[in-house]
This record gives sequence, structure tokens and C-alpha cells, in this order.
Amino acid sequence: MFAQAVDGRILTVKQFRYAANKFCIELPGGVIDEGETPLVAAQRELLEETGYTATHWQSLGTMYANPARQTNTIHLFFATGLSLMGEQQLDASEDIEFNFLSTAEIQQKTETNEFSQALHIASFYRGLHALTLNTNTQ
Repeated sequence: MFAQAVDGRILTVKQFRYAANKFCIELPGGVIDEGETPLVAAQRELLEETGYTATHWQSLGTMYANPARQTNTIHLFFATGLSLMGEQQLDASEDIEFNFLSTAEIQQKTETNEFSQALHIASFYRGLHALTLNTNTQ
């Protein structure tokens, strides 16, 4: 999800990814549990990974990782009105740090391969586009 703080910075998470053998900076997100809607899953994942909640959620649509070989759907949300509600609620196997970065910092980290997952890059730019549209319509 593209979660924006009042000061305009974007909430990111950093975690070790074994297949790449490196720490990756990403947008918060995760899987949809059985019986959850995509929105409820996004809200749960934001709270679990960062301890934050958001008061406003805007769907930015869906996209597919690789529809030629995979069936998963990526649901993207733009979250604003962030409030820290408490500690992270990580699974035993998770070790996630979170931070707020400016859009310029995320773009720079894309260039240095720190923000390197294709689906997160696509989600970031889709969120950035929505941010531009929201700013121009206000």
C-alpha cells in the first residue's frame, strides 16, 4: 500500500529477503487471509507491520505479478490519516523495520537497488500518480 504521512513522506518497511539474500525496502503489504476482503487485509497488514492505522483508504485498483504463470492479484490502496496505534504485531518469522521516506528518497533508492522489487516499484509509481491526481483536483 502507498501510505502517506501528513508531511508527505511514504511509509516503507525493510526486511531480509532470502531469495535475493539482501535487505529490501518495500511498501507495507502482505497476503489476504481466508474470509478477508483486500481492504481489511491491507488494514491488518499496515497495523501488523508498522503499528499504524489510517483513517482514509482509496483503492488504486489491481494488477498482476505475472498472469502467464501466476494467479495472484495485487490490490493497491492509498492510505492517509496515519496514526501510530502501538507496537508492531509481527509473526515469529518476521523482522521488519519501518521508516518514512520522501518520494525523492524512494526514487533514489530505486536507482541504487535498495527499493528493488518490481511489484513494489510499480505500486509506488501508481501511488505517486494518484497523489499527483489528488493534488491537482484539490
